[in-house]
Amino acid sequence: GAEVWNTTKKQMKRFEVFHQTSLRRILRIKWFYHVSNEEVLRRAGIKPNHGKRSRGRPRKDWKSCVLEDAATFTGVKDINNSKTETLAANRVQWRNMLRRQRDVCDAGHSND
Repeated sequence: GAEVWNTTKKQMKRFEVFHQTSLRRILRIKWFYHVSNEEVLRRAGIKPNHGKRSRGRPRKDWKSCVLEDAATFTGVKDINNSKTETLAANRVQWRNMLRRQRDVCDAGHSND
């Protein structure tokens, strides 16, 4: 199945800028008119979303998933980016480790 990672704050901000810019072009609102973003949304018939944060544990992002997988593959509990890069620098050892882990994962699954 496909996996989905949450977007970062920086990505969301870029999306919002793109969205507002697109709406301003569609509605032909020039920059020198000094129209607020909320007014642009109102003119477009879109209700501004000033909602609350969702409850519970924050969802994992891509980087967290990669580090979690690296910790599983290497057996190192407190792994970080620099440790992962150091381990991956030895390409032969890295490939052998990934092959062993792949074989372990494949042994638990049957395609018959």
